[in-house]
Amino acid sequence: MSEHHIPKAESQESSSFNQEIQKRQHEALKGAQEAAERSKHEQAKDIERLRDLVQEQAVDTATQKKHEQTSHQEPEEANTYWYSREYRELAFKQLMNRVRKSMSKPDQAASKFIHRPAVERVSEIGEKTVARTSGVLVGSIFSFIASIGTYYFSRQNGYDMTYSVFFVSFIGGFFIGIIAEFIYRSLRTLLSRS
Repeated sequence: MSEHHIPKAESQESSSFNQEIQKRQHEALKGAQEAAERSKHEQAKDIERLRDLVQEQAVDTATQKKHEQTSHQEPEEANTYWYSREYRELAFKQLMNRVRKSMSKPDQAASKFIHRPAVERVSEIGEKTVARTSGVLVGSIFSFIASIGTYYFSRQNGYDMTYSVFFVSFIGGFFIGIIAEFIYRSLRTLLSRS
C-alpha cells in the first residue's frame, strides 16, 4: 500500500492559497453586497424622484384642466361674429325695419313702441308671472260665457245687469286656466318619466 504523503510545506502553501482565495472571495462578496446596497439606494432615490416628477405633472395637468374649464365655459361658436349678441340685435333691427315698411303709419308707431327693450322686458316678465296665456285665454272665454249668460238671464227676468260680473268671472276663469295648465304640465312630466 502506498500512501501518498504530502509534505507539510506543500500543505501549508495550499492552505494559505485557499485562505487567500477565500479572503478574495469574501472581499468580492462584500464588494458585491455594498454595490447592491448602493444600487438599491440609488434605485430608491430614482423611484422617489420619478414619483415627485409624476406628482408635479399631475398637479400641473389638474390646474391646466381647471383653467381650461373656466376659460372655455362659453361654447366656441359664441366667439364668432355670427353668434354674437351684437349680430343678433343687428339682424333683429333689420328684420323689424323690413316688416315695418309694409305696415301703415299707426301700426309702425305701435310696433316701435312695443318692441322697445324696456317694454319687451316688462312683457316677458308679465308673461312668466301675471299674464299667463292659459289664464288669460280661459279667463276671457269664461268671462264671455258668464257675461252672455248673465245678460240673457237679466233681460229675461227684468233685472239690471251688474258689470262686475265680467271682472269676477274673468278672475275666476284666469285661476281655472292656471290650475288646468299646472295639472297638464304635471301629468305630462309624469308620463314622460314613465
